[in-house]
Amino acid sequence: SVTLHLYNKDFPLLFEKEKLRITSVLKNIDIHHVGSSAVSGLFGKNIVDILIGLENFEKEVEEIASKIIQLGYKYRFNVKEKKWAYLKNKTTSSKCYFHIHLVQKNSKDYQDWFLFRDYLRKYQKERNKYAKLKPIWLKKSKGIGLVYAGLKTKYVQSVLEKARKDG
Repeated sequence: SVTLHLYNKDFPLLFEKEKLRITSVLKNIDIHHVGSSAVSGLFGKNIVDILIGLENFEKEVEEIASKIIQLGYKYRFNVKEKKWAYLKNKTTSSKCYFHIHLVQKNSKDYQDWFLFRDYLRKYQKERNKYAKLKPIWLKKSKGIGLVYAGLKTKYVQSVLEKARKDG
């Protein structure tokens, strides 16, 4: 069930600590902090989203996922046509959840994570609009994660279009 939380100023530090754990089992990995927790002041679902770009998704995804599973993550699903896999874990301190997104490096999906994050970081008005919409989507979705994500899709696409034009 989806719940919204105020921005936690510790998110960047929590990401850096988790990045160290991940890079202890994965060397020379392309790893980034994305999602709402990567945008200062933006409240969200208490999730630190981590993006890992793979040079060759098909060849690397299973091996990399198996190493991440050793850190206590659960493998949720793998959508090969989109070149995207997803793993999740709750911190031992329960401060937040970590979601790892494995994607083909330099693919559209990979680039979109940065476009969305960076646009919200740059434009406070858009960030505030997103913050106002989140509780509306939460209420409409009745806290169901997939429904909540579906309600966000159109808005996210509109921000991505603006970000591409902003270039």
